[in-house]
Amino acid sequence: MAPGDRGMLVPRFVTALNETDTRGGWRPSKAKGGCLIDVPSGEIVARGLSMPHSPRSHEGRLWLLESGNGRLLLEDNTTGHRETVTEVPGFVRGLAIHGPYAFMGLSKIRESATLGGLPIGERLGEVKCGVAAVDFRSGRVVGMFEFRSAVEEIFEVQLLVGVRFPEVIGSQQDTVCRTFVVPDGGGASPPLASGSSAPGPSDHQGPGPNAHPRRMTPPPDRQGSRPARLDGDACPSAPRPPELTGFQE
Repeated sequence: MAPGDRGMLVPRFVTALNETDTRGGWRPSKAKGGCLIDVPSGEIVARGLSMPHSPRSHEGRLWLLESGNGRLLLEDNTTGHRETVTEVPGFVRGLAIHGPYAFMGLSKIRESATLGGLPIGERLGEVKCGVAAVDFRSGRVVGMFEFRSAVEEIFEVQLLVGVRFPEVIGSQQDTVCRTFVVPDGGGASPPLASGSSAPGPSDHQGPGPNAHPRRMTPPPDRQGSRPARLDGDACPSAPRPPELTGFQE
């Protein structure tokens, strides 16, 4: 980071794996050398953490993840008091909060030179990859889903409040080139849906809450035409299908 006007949004708190200023200097003491930093003052307000991540302010209190222990912590940066809210079977990273619930990303770790020696490493047979939901009020894990293959690490967690059945489409997939949304009222040519084939009910540019997917044939003047491209190189060689996938009430 550099001083001066860079147009940055600076967070109130950040974490660091160590207080050293040398390349790889965090590794020898990674089990308990992490710290929490107050950005405006530059002061270290908490020490002795095991690879901390994801500090979040919520309802006047400070929460963070202690990845090396698989813990969700409640930290009082004024008194230094620290409380363990819960402990889960995974290297925790990525924290989202909604109401009295915390949603944490869990990752698997391998015993290696980089992550070996962490407390969570003593539970290698138990660690999972997925997302856990925790009730702040009791510290109880109230829900969890797990990736059992393909995915082994979670880096961030975000909530899509009010959205049901979201769909993720890779920007290079041909599906993106032929995904359309028919707006309420109809009549006009359907716009491209930016990156999603199923916007939620809160998306006022898309279909209403009762929308359903169906196969849609292009108008006569557009049949056989090449699907529109989202950006310059998204679909350089998209075929010309007889039908387009769309959504309509």
